Amino acid sequence: MAQWIAAATAGANLDAPLKLLESPMPRPPAGWSGSGSVVVRFTIEANGQVSTLHVLGDPPPILADVTRRAVERWRFAPITKGGAPTSIQVQQQFAFSSSS
Repeated sequence: MAQWIAAATAGANLDAPLKLLESPMPRPPAGWSGSGSVVVRFTIEANGQVSTLHVLGDPPPILADVTRRAVERWRFAPITKGGAPTSIQVQQQFAFSSSS
């Protein structure tokens, strides 16, 4: 099971806090054992869709894959800055442990 660790959006100055509407969590395949973490950087477009997702570092490939597939399905409420639609780049870390 993955645990959401932190999202970095410092300095965004958005009109309202980010609001996740749909956020399936990454899940390793049944029978997987071990631990690790994955950090992803992605853009939240003005319409709330995720784009330009990158896995940072060199996490275990299975964890990188399940994280990428889950986060690509995330949806946020539309975002604005100063009343105008905007996009923002976010960095998110997930910690995985077969015991959680």
